[in-house]
Amino acid sequence: MNNSIYPSVWCNNNAREIAEFYISAFPKSKIADENPVVVIMEISGQKLMLLNGGDMYRPNPSISLMYLTSSQSEVEEIYSRLIEDGKALMPLDEYPFSPKYGWVEDRYGVSWQLYSGQEEHIIRKLTEAAG
Repeated sequence: MNNSIYPSVWCNNNAREIAEFYISAFPKSKIADENPVVVIMEISGQKLMLLNGGDMYRPNPSISLMYLTSSQSEVEEIYSRLIEDGKALMPLDEYPFSPKYGWVEDRYGVSWQLYSGQEEHIIRKLTEAAG
């Protein structure tokens, strides 16, 4: 999938470090491009920009990135990685809208909603969500 408009996360001059952390957490992820200002990474073929903006702003859970998959074990694995030095906003559990869902703020302050559902309902693996 080629998405020319994609989410960007403000980073405190540690975009490469964050990208490496996300690569360790998400399957099918890689760094696609980088320069001193940004690191462009892909998660399941969808782009995410990490911007080395400095310390004037910090991510918060009013905007989340949402990762959707049909695999409950994939949600569990990603959640367990992202929760390291992070915090749960909603515990990993079964909910009426998802058999396996968790909402976590990772160690960098980025909010992730991890959702398992039916494959036919998943249009994109990575999307933005209001918190």
